[in-house]
Amino acid sequence: MKKLFIFILLTVAGMCTVSAQSQYKFISESIDTALNADTIAVNVTNMPSNLKSITGTLKRLSGSITTAGYALVQVTNDAFVWNDANTDTLKFTNTQYNSKTWTFTTTSFNSYRVVFRIPTGTETSIGYLTYVRRPDE
Repeated sequence: MKKLFIFILLTVAGMCTVSAQSQYKFISESIDTALNADTIAVNVTNMPSNLKSITGTLKRLSGSITTAGYALVQVTNDAFVWNDANTDTLKFTNTQYNSKTWTFTTTSFNSYRVVFRIPTGTETSIGYLTYVRRPDE
């Protein structure tokens, strides 16, 4: 009887965990590719709900980045004028993967992008943007 009670309790707890996690959507938007010294941007436009976080990832496919670059999040409501969301940047070097997550407590924009700036190098890289949002209620 005690084992049955523990099993039922764990089952109910597991279902609660699954339903709590399903309130958030994890969506990966990509891709933009850089060749040598370049600036690339990965955009998400017309987002209809509450943004929780954005993760920018730069994957170096070949070659090398000779001067450290950086990535930042930009925001807009009209998709024409982009402004920096904050001063917190991802500084990346000549490694295969560089990634950073930016979190948001309040948002008043409907379009976001991660801009990767590669100052010098003879490389091919690809930029990814993954975001987490709470669905509209």
